[in-house]
Amino acid sequence: MSKVRDQQYLINIFRILMFNGGSHLIRLIIVPLSLGYLDATRYGLWLVISSVFATMGSFDFGLGNGLRNKLSIALATKDMGLAKKYISTAYFLITATSLTLLALAIISHQFVNWGELFNAPKDMLTEFNKAFILCITFYFMNFIFNLIISILTADQQIGLSRIYDLLSSLLVLIVIYLLKTFTQSSFLYLCMAMIIPQLAVLISMNAYMFITRYRKISPSLSSIQFSLGKDLAGLGVKFFAIQISVAIVLSTDNIIITTLIGPEAVTPYNIAFQYMTITLLLFNVILAPSWSAYTQAAAQNDHAWIIRTIFRLLGVWVMMLPVIVVFGLISKTVIALWIGDQIAV
Repeated sequence: MSKVRDQQYLINIFRILMFNGGSHLIRLIIVPLSLGYLDATRYGLWLVISSVFATMGSFDFGLGNGLRNKLSIALATKDMGLAKKYISTAYFLITATSLTLLALAIISHQFVNWGELFNAPKDMLTEFNKAFILCITFYFMNFIFNLIISILTADQQIGLSRIYDLLSSLLVLIVIYLLKTFTQSSFLYLCMAMIIPQLAVLISMNAYMFITRYRKISPSLSSIQFSLGKDLAGLGVKFFAIQISVAIVLSTDNIIITTLIGPEAVTPYNIAFQYMTITLLLFNVILAPSWSAYTQAAAQNDHAWIIRTIFRLLGVWVMMLPVIVVFGLISKTVIALWIGDQIAV
């Protein structure tokens, strides 16, 4: 069984490298294209909005990660009935949570001037507020359909799940190119171009996967079992603390910068941040498949495989350290080739 798991692990690494590599390359192309469509201030405000969404990603209270672990165990033990109940219950809970939070967001929109809160220029306060509430609406819809990623990951198909990143990034690139070619600069249009393709790809993935690969465990109202919700939420709360911590570390920088300095300062910071996190993405290619693989191995009492894999990952981590140093040394040259003279980093 360990040999089969090793093979699946390597397949996932290859798929992640291929799909994530392609999607990250596309996102690098999107940055100068977006800067050519908007100015640095408006693009910085989009980065602030996306940071808010990243922070709000913790508001599923860990249900996605709870499903990921519980479903992985059910699939490892071939209990398809239990798997279907977990999926149905998770979709119900996340839908109820998303609609509740969306309603609260819409109500708060009547009392909060989001543009002023995030230091937007006075001449675009109205446009910013419209874009913000529109993005929130689509974001909470993403919340629901994003569960298919947790399901694929639980099924040891994390490499396959990364097709979402590639397809959505490609669609975003196409839409922004069309906007730049046929429309005048619009902050609202750019926000729509960034989020609607992602939702379209997620909905398509849900439909395709539940018609084909996961037809037997597709969600249904009759399979919702609220007692399982305690399992999902109980485990999810533990992940929730981690998610909040990560959100604070990775997502609040842009908000702090736009509040203290201004949205125009967000853009050069974020460009440098995106460049240096390439090394993190490279390591995550190898790290990402381990989570569900550990869960499966633990369910099958294969603790030797877990220990062996941890030591392998530590070895890769040590080898990444000099790579990070090199990235720092050549940063000015690479960023100049990537962005040109549009922004001074």
